[in-house]
Order: sequence, then C-alpha cells, then structure tokens
Amino acid sequence: MAELTDPRVAAFLSEGDRNGKLSYLREDRRPAVVPVWFVVDNGEIVFFTGRESPKAKAFAEDPRVAFLVDDGCPPYSYVSITGVVAKSAEPERFDELLAKLVARYTPQEDFEKTLQFFKGQDEALYRIRATQVQAKFDLMNALPV
Repeated sequence: MAELTDPRVAAFLSEGDRNGKLSYLREDRRPAVVPVWFVVDNGEIVFFTGRESPKAKAFAEDPRVAFLVDDGCPPYSYVSITGVVAKSAEPERFDELLAKLVARYTPQEDFEKTLQFFKGQDEALYRIRATQVQAKFDLMNALPV
C-alpha cells in the first residue's frame, strides 16, 4: 500500500492544477462527490470549505471521506485515498496555506484578487488524514499484452 509521503505519490498529487474529487456522506446520508482545490502539507491533504457549507456540516456528523486525484489522460494514473477529515487545529497557518492553494489554481495575474476573495469568505481549513492510499501509474502501459 502506498503512502502520501511516497515520493512518486507526493509528486503526482503536487503536479499541476488537478482538482481532487472529495466523496463524503451528506447529513441526510446521501453520498456526494465534489471537486476541491487542495495541497499536500505534512503528509495530509489540505483543503478549504465554508464553515457552514454542506461539507462542513457533514464532516461534523461523519468524518470518513474518500478522495481521488487522476490525471484524466492516457496512459492514466491516479491516487485514491480513504481517510478521516478534521478541521485543522492550526489557525496560525491559515493565511500561508490559503495562499499556497490559491497560487496552485489561479493564474498569477489573478492571485491577489482571488486570495482576497477567499479571505473575505467564512472559510475553514480541513485536513484529510489518510488511512489507506492506493496509487496506480501508467495504467495503459501495465495492461497485459
């Protein structure tokens, strides 16, 4: 089984501006999958969501999540994570991590405007602690001939 700290997994997760797909159970127990911006920090997936968002409310009920990042093009690679999500206990790092996330997904000319937008929202920082990581790289090249 892979780990988020494995160099190949960490590089894949940090490459480019791939969205993560976050799967969770809504408060009414219906499953949901949503795209999220994320970064990897200290071996955990870090993302932001509104403090009163459906995701935040669901996490308070059931912190179990699944998270997928794929490259979406041949020869196809992905990292699939199951784990638990919790609000970060690091308020002093909020600005730093928000800036890192915005820098990853926003063109440089829009960075400051986007950063200020998110700072004006009622966002909370969340971390996914992986309990299982599955990584598959170059799937098309791994198929039997």
